[in-house]
Amino acid sequence: MSGSIEHRAKKRWGQHFLLQPSIARRMVDLLQPHFNTIVEIGPGTGALTRWLWERYGSQVQLVEIDPDLSNRLQERYPAFSDCIHTADFIDFSLAKYPPPTTLIGNLPYNVSSQILFKTLKNKDIINQAVFMVQKEVADRINAGPFSKKYGILSVLVQLFFSTSVAFEVGKMNFVPIPNVTSAVLTLARNNRTLPESVEKMLFSVVKQAFNQRRKILRNSLKACLPHIGTKPWFASFANKRPEQLHVEDFAKLAGYICSVEDK
Repeated sequence: MSGSIEHRAKKRWGQHFLLQPSIARRMVDLLQPHFNTIVEIGPGTGALTRWLWERYGSQVQLVEIDPDLSNRLQERYPAFSDCIHTADFIDFSLAKYPPPTTLIGNLPYNVSSQILFKTLKNKDIINQAVFMVQKEVADRINAGPFSKKYGILSVLVQLFFSTSVAFEVGKMNFVPIPNVTSAVLTLARNNRTLPESVEKMLFSVVKQAFNQRRKILRNSLKACLPHIGTKPWFASFANKRPEQLHVEDFAKLAGYICSVEDK
């Protein structure tokens, strides 16, 4: 959500409009030119859109949940009317556009985690993302082991994307003014692929472990994997808490579990 179109923000969609064109341009400058499709999430009043269409034309697709803003963008950019979609990004299909696909957007704070999980779900076609999010969320995703901020999203996103916090954005750069500082997060798809069974187990183990993050893994995982404590290969993990495991450790653990269960 960004802007120059006059519009009254709607609380139910968490709208905070970016005021500074220089920040929007700086976000677009972070894009690496290796994609066939760009999807802007929540273009709002169009500050990012201006730079995107100037550089990339009809490669850009806009997904805007607010019909008032969508209609105004249609009026402002009639040449790109087929590229403007009134829809909720969570329900929007990315599969119909030629990959690789790049995502960009000033994400509503209240659905940023959902959008990140959708990004993970579509990781095989998404090569990069540039997201404005709450600084706390950006820090969590970029956090490493042995940090209180390291958690489910840290592990799952870093398994498949290289992450970086590019820069912070103060509250006064938005209207209405939010209660929090924002930050621009970049994601770049890495080369990791996992068998479907391992990936499914991985997501389950990470969520189970961090939902009881004060427990050692021997205790937190036994509810879903009752016999895991008896496995010799589990010994090196058993007495650790989840924040003590690196991303690669979780992938290794899920692989061990699946290789045993398949026998």
